[in-house]
Amino acid sequence: MRMNSATKNIVRAGTLENGNAYTIVGRAHNGTAAEMSDGIVKVGQDVAMVLPRFNVVGVFDGAGGATDIGSPEKAALTAAYAVERYFTDGGNDLTNAMEFARNAVKADQAAGLCVAALARFCHETVHTVNAGDTEIICYDTTHGKLDVVATQQSEHGQPTNYLGRRAARLALPVADAATSYQQPHRSGKEVYVLSDGAFGNWQLSNSLEDYHFKAAHDDYQLLREARAYDSHFEQNIRALLAGDAGARLAGKQIGEMGHTYSPELDDPALFSASSFDWDIWQAIVQPYIATLGVPRSATGGHEIGESLLERPISWKFEKSPNDDATLVIVEPVAHSGQTS
Repeated sequence: MRMNSATKNIVRAGTLENGNAYTIVGRAHNGTAAEMSDGIVKVGQDVAMVLPRFNVVGVFDGAGGATDIGSPEKAALTAAYAVERYFTDGGNDLTNAMEFARNAVKADQAAGLCVAALARFCHETVHTVNAGDTEIICYDTTHGKLDVVATQQSEHGQPTNYLGRRAARLALPVADAATSYQQPHRSGKEVYVLSDGAFGNWQLSNSLEDYHFKAAHDDYQLLREARAYDSHFEQNIRALLAGDAGARLAGKQIGEMGHTYSPELDDPALFSASSFDWDIWQAIVQPYIATLGVPRSATGGHEIGESLLERPISWKFEKSPNDDATLVIVEPVAHSGQTS
């Protein structure tokens, strides 16, 4: 496990019983991050759960907008502990596990509302179930293709399903049942279980897309390695922005939009390697990195997860929201030979 000194960010990695590697990556906005037990990690009002013995992972997102009902953090923790208890006591069905958690949150008078997503890895299949605006996706690293396995249950940016007591003041209808999915899980396909703060929101147009996952494996990692390789990286990019390369990009943007929209073109001193847009990357930064001969290193789940949360290369509207952000990545082994 790794946490930063402010206990806002947390990374935890391990192996499921079937041999698949998992990584938890969390960034707390509402509170702090902490390891609660061997299988449960709190990230602000989010909770990540991994049950290696049962090949089950899950994310629970406390509803911060319903604090009048009760504690969102308590709801997420109650749901996670309930799922853990369900499988420990011999349960064997994800939908039943979700309903067991729903009833546990309803029965806890201190708990508010939460949404949740669960995935179980059974040989060559992933069984999933979600309730609310959590998301489960599969990324095919071979073809760079993103498949939504369990989509967000939301309307106008708000969840239409949740775990907990009914709230009469909620304007949207609330579904009582979660929906189950199945997705083949073979070598080259990674499964991501994400809270809304990690994935974004379909309705608000700030969700992760195929190219973000490709960048998390390639562009974001190349940027990270170049920053470590070149001790004067930011100064060198600022010099390029102030020179002919910057002038060419400024001319291109003016020709397209009538003005520059990358602020670093007007003031190179604004450039920060931790946050800039795709135009600056393609026209300035990526060509510069190509001249460095940066040695490439193996990329692990924690680098991929952290870069998806931070999105250092992105347009302003693509930035992850100011919310707790939690994801669990499960990377397949080529030949498991075990079933769950």
